[in-house]
Amino acid sequence: MKKFWRKAIVALTAAAMVASTLPVTIAAAEDEWKYYAAYINSGTFKPPYTGKYKIYCVGASGDGGPATHGKERSGGGGGSGGIAVSILTLDSSKTYSFTITEDMTSWDDSAMYATAGQDGFVAAPPSPATGQFGYGGEGGTAYGGNVNNMNGFRGGDGQFAGMDGVGLTANDGENSGAKGGLPGKDSGGGLAPSGGGGGARLPDTDCKYVVSGTEMQSYTAGWGYSDMGGNRPITPSYTALQLGPNMKLFGGGCGEGGAGGTFGYEGDGGTATEGTPGVIIIEEEADRVPPTVTDVTVPSGWTSAAVTVTVK
Repeated sequence: MKKFWRKAIVALTAAAMVASTLPVTIAAAEDEWKYYAAYINSGTFKPPYTGKYKIYCVGASGDGGPATHGKERSGGGGGSGGIAVSILTLDSSKTYSFTITEDMTSWDDSAMYATAGQDGFVAAPPSPATGQFGYGGEGGTAYGGNVNNMNGFRGGDGQFAGMDGVGLTANDGENSGAKGGLPGKDSGGGLAPSGGGGGARLPDTDCKYVVSGTEMQSYTAGWGYSDMGGNRPITPSYTALQLGPNMKLFGGGCGEGGAGGTFGYEGDGGTATEGTPGVIIIEEEADRVPPTVTDVTVPSGWTSAAVTVTVK
């Protein structure tokens, strides 16, 4: 929505337009809101001025689950947290509290909150041996936002060990989440390592800080580990969260991959990774302070040249 001051600037230059056959165009701001502050720990916020702010409650995303039962059963991917968004008028004479825990992110005494996504599940001890694997964690939920309440998404399921020396590729996390882990091989033809479940991506309908599906899917969950030994594969973790206007929010962590188990060479699968922590994000109106008109250039005579309005 264009601000009143933009209309005022146009009005100020209307008289000058008689000298030009072209209209004066003043572009609107690309984004009505700009980053002001963000927090990953509980605390308080005292607004610097009374006015409208956009508040995001981002629930923590679950961690990837570990592999179990001799490590041939891979872990599930973590679910992504919910995100609640509101535009609120805050009073500069007041202090507002917010709470960030592993279970919930809330604003102003829980008037608006988002719950965390579940951790990826650990595979239960199977019986028979090929029976179980780690399920993906469920997504979190969101409540109380007057702009949007976005529920999180489910992490990808891990896989059980493959038979006849060939492992299985695990499932991706939902919402274009991280890719499921790749399988390994068992040269002895027995239980083969399978991949861990991919982490789910956070909802992004009204949160520009969530990474794209393309970037999220550049990460792959823990993969299977060969029974022939070697170094333990390391699953790449998401880029560390750095609070600021260019922060990147990912989602659930990736599950640990399974491992082969013949000939006594059993080892760990690709490591599980952590999900994105809970965050409170505060934005202010981008056009709160009107620009100053510093110059108006009017072409002389009746001409097709444009009127130039310079602002800062």
